[in-house]
Amino acid sequence: MLAVTALFVAALGFVKFKQIQTAVAQGAAFQPPPEAVTTIVVGSEEWPTTVSAIGTMAAVQGVAVSADLLGTVERIAFDSGTSVREGQVLALLARGLQTKQVAKALGISVKTADRHVQNIYAKIGVSSRAAATMFAMEHGLLTWGEFPMGDASGRS
Repeated sequence: MLAVTALFVAALGFVKFKQIQTAVAQGAAFQPPPEAVTTIVVGSEEWPTTVSAIGTMAAVQGVAVSADLLGTVERIAFDSGTSVREGQVLALLARGLQTKQVAKALGISVKTADRHVQNIYAKIGVSSRAAATMFAMEHGLLTWGEFPMGDASGRS
């Protein structure tokens, strides 16, 4: 009985040895699939040096600027406080404030506030506060729930 068991274990070992030998031979002959390569046609483009926009932005510690493509941002054409101030003025106008109230809220003169209002009208192509308010709503600066609910005289 011991001889039969030894013969059985020896046969099983021989079969496993051959299986491992075959697997090693197949592994040596294995060719990995080719790597996929993507190509993109590259072209030169002119980017505008400035972007006219109205909105509000507040940087707590600073501003992070990144590009979708590799490269270096060489210059940001942004004068601190100018276009951002016009965005603040537009948001206040759209909420129903008069020019004097806007000036007081932002700590600027009435003349400066009026100049901002005229610049805003020119940039967005409107000629009235109602049209400027619609522009602000269409561009997410104001929602229906933000309209003032005070008296119609404009007094606070």
